[in-house]
Amino acid sequence: MKTNFFLLIVMMPILLTACVQMNPVGNTWPNNPRHHSASFKIVPSSNEVIAKYHEHLAKEIQVKLQEQKKLLKEYEDRSYFYGAKGQDLRSHTSANIRYYENLVEENLRKAAIHYRLANEQIERDTAADTSESPTLSTDIGDWEHEFSVSPKNIP
Repeated sequence: MKTNFFLLIVMMPILLTACVQMNPVGNTWPNNPRHHSASFKIVPSSNEVIAKYHEHLAKEIQVKLQEQKKLLKEYEDRSYFYGAKGQDLRSHTSANIRYYENLVEENLRKAAIHYRLANEQIERDTAADTSESPTLSTDIGDWEHEFSVSPKNIP
């Protein structure tokens, strides 16, 4: 009995340390170049891709919406098949229909927003290409005089 207890006491920390993850996921993210904010460049195609994703999602939801409408029609036409649960099935299906309709509207609205953002980005890029963009100089120049710090300016 004492040997079993002793083995349990000795083996428990060994088993627990064997199961510990040595490199948690949260610590590896800053080292991964994909997660640096500088690597995220917003291009018009990314907004277009997001818009197409929302359109595709809306189409999938519309298919589910049509299935739910067929089910509701079935429940209403043949309510005698479903007995007392028919009311519950109809109300649940009509709630699903409202939910899917809201999702379709939301996804189409998001798609329109992303298409608009993509068009604005394209317009900004073409305007920036045609006009001369200002360059920042490293020389401070007259900034000392414009933004002088005095004790009365400090709150």
